[in-house]
Amino acid sequence: QNAIGSRINAAVLLAVEARRRIGCNTIGAGFALDHQSNASLHVPNLGINLVTFSLSFRHDFGAAVPRDTLFDLVVRSPERRYEEVVLGWASQQVEPFEGVNLPVFSATAGVIWRAGRKSGWGFGVDLFNKKSLRWREKELEDNSRISLTQAGVHASYRLFFGDLAIVIDQGFYLYTPIDEKTFLFQRIGLRQVFLDRFVANLTLKTHFGSADHFELGLGYIIR
Repeated sequence: QNAIGSRINAAVLLAVEARRRIGCNTIGAGFALDHQSNASLHVPNLGINLVTFSLSFRHDFGAAVPRDTLFDLVVRSPERRYEEVVLGWASQQVEPFEGVNLPVFSATAGVIWRAGRKSGWGFGVDLFNKKSLRWREKELEDNSRISLTQAGVHASYRLFFGDLAIVIDQGFYLYTPIDEKTFLFQRIGLRQVFLDRFVANLTLKTHFGSADHFELGLGYIIR
């Protein structure tokens, strides 16, 4: 179908809920965004985006478990601040040349400040080198590969589960050789720390509801 042009796709669900406990009952309200696409691995890839709002009611049939007895994952190296550099690779297919997959290389550097046991905030810079820009803009056909680079900056939020972190970035382009129709881009995905200083990265870069490409890569934490 036109919305999702491949048999294997990614599904990302981002949900936010506020809860209030009243005795043995808990009431909540929230909203969620469900995005499904193949991250531009195959065209067409219009994607599917579903926005939902919810109200919830919960009743506990037993005594609540004290917070200090709940199992909690703690980051092994809970520095208040750390820097990281991540290099990524992707394969992207663009219109109208169906069947041609083009490489994307990315580089991200940023600094993160931890805000409590679970959350972190930060900012960073991004570079995206995309061969597909030649296909999308005829004037770039004879340009060097280095000229097919986009540069941007981003603000980042992290949700930590031990050495695993959910990454949510909001960025905007400082320079792009083509018109992307929006100067904003988003990144959502996972980063896993291993061997104390190394990072495995799996993220999806989008322009709001339209997937641009995935990012599979490795990084290094500077402490």
